[in-house]
Amino acid sequence: MWVIPVVVVMGIYAVLLLLFMCGWKRLPEQTKQEQIPDLHKLPAITVVVACRNEAEHLPALLESLLRQTVSPAEIILVNDNSTDDTLVVMDRYAARYPAIRVLSMAGDSSKKKALAAGIRSATSGLILCTDADCIVPETWVQTVVAAYVQQPFDLLILPVSMQGDSFFSRLQQLEFATLVASGAAMAAWRHPIMCNGANLAFRRQEWLASQADLHEELPSGDDMFLLHGFKRRGLRIRFLKSRKAMVYTSACPDLRSFVRQRGRWTSKAGYYTDADTIAVAVAVFTVNLLWLVLFVGAFFNVALAWSCLAVFLVKWLLDGLFLKLAQPFFAYRHVAAMSFLLSLVYPFYMLVSVLHACFGTQKKSHGNSAGFA
Repeated sequence: MWVIPVVVVMGIYAVLLLLFMCGWKRLPEQTKQEQIPDLHKLPAITVVVACRNEAEHLPALLESLLRQTVSPAEIILVNDNSTDDTLVVMDRYAARYPAIRVLSMAGDSSKKKALAAGIRSATSGLILCTDADCIVPETWVQTVVAAYVQQPFDLLILPVSMQGDSFFSRLQQLEFATLVASGAAMAAWRHPIMCNGANLAFRRQEWLASQADLHEELPSGDDMFLLHGFKRRGLRIRFLKSRKAMVYTSACPDLRSFVRQRGRWTSKAGYYTDADTIAVAVAVFTVNLLWLVLFVGAFFNVALAWSCLAVFLVKWLLDGLFLKLAQPFFAYRHVAAMSFLLSLVYPFYMLVSVLHACFGTQKKSHGNSAGFA
């Protein structure tokens, strides 16, 4: 009786992974730095960074921003009620570099409100966002501006990679790469489902026109809600497959912070109305829940063990093929072994994240937000 549902679920998942693989392959990868013929005719671009208590990480980001091959028109730093030396760091850099402007939030605030304040105060038509705990390559601004000059966009989804030396960090890098690559693949099919606030460019005018879509009652989720709003209005959205524009962020240091982060991302899912995003999320959730049910059921019915093993092997094979395809771009290692381990732990972590999102205490989102929400 359980065979037919298993075959149906795995068939849908196989089709989804095939879409991911074909979508990723059809995206052209930019491997060389595009030259801009006339720097004086470039569209002005503003970098906006909102942060709270990031005095430790902010200098590294600012140093990477100041090494850009094409300088942004301005860098707006928004201090969201930091209690450490974040504002001191901001002021120190602003005193040395006229392009840097500092804003400070007062009263009850959040990352979303801080970002909004920075974007509203920007003087450029293009906005480029990142997080305080990220590092950007020196070609970051030039690559984004060149992409706009060659093919104007309303929203440009850009790649992010997690970094770290520990085994847990490398496992997060692989898992996070699947999110970025699957989102890129769906963007290639003109059905974008994910974007990342740690590396995102958009037209300020269209952002101003999208305020009703941003769910101001929620402290975070500005990136995904913005994507869905732009998509609903039929605006130009694409993914830039270029390591020249890839932003790097640190992986979560421990399991507790990892689950809390993923639970925070998942907590916004109940507000999503985009059909593509919901369909993909349901498909991924269902196949992992199916394996969990079969895994538990196998302890009571030996016949279910074979179905459990079959589901695991098929899913591992499909995921592994997709990860192998994206490996050259993200430069992770040991795909077969790491994807095997990820396939084992992912269903349990997914269930914990969903439960944490539903029943955990959600704090205001800030800090390391490099992710989808």
